[in-house]
Amino acid sequence: MVIGIILVAVVFFVIGALVTAGTAAAASSSRGAEGLSGGMLILLVLFVGLFWLLLVGSLLTRPVLLIVHAIKASSGQWSEMPVVARWSKKFCGVS
Repeated sequence: MVIGIILVAVVFFVIGALVTAGTAAAASSSRGAEGLSGGMLILLVLFVGLFWLLLVGSLLTRPVLLIVHAIKASSGQWSEMPVVARWSKKFCGVS
């Protein structure tokens, strides 16, 4: 699941980078030698920062969930992943 989240984040990052590069190229060609405006640079920094937080957050969440589920399994408890369990129960027709 984490790999899927990372893949989606990478896709959004690449699309955002392409849009940003295209916008920057159009802005720099229309303004001459000025280059990126201050607002565009702030947007780029915020986008990269949010992407980094999503990536690091997803990478740190997985080991925590694995440890929690391992502790529950070692004590004999059944643990479910909330979203995945609901989807699989709906798909299989189990209540």
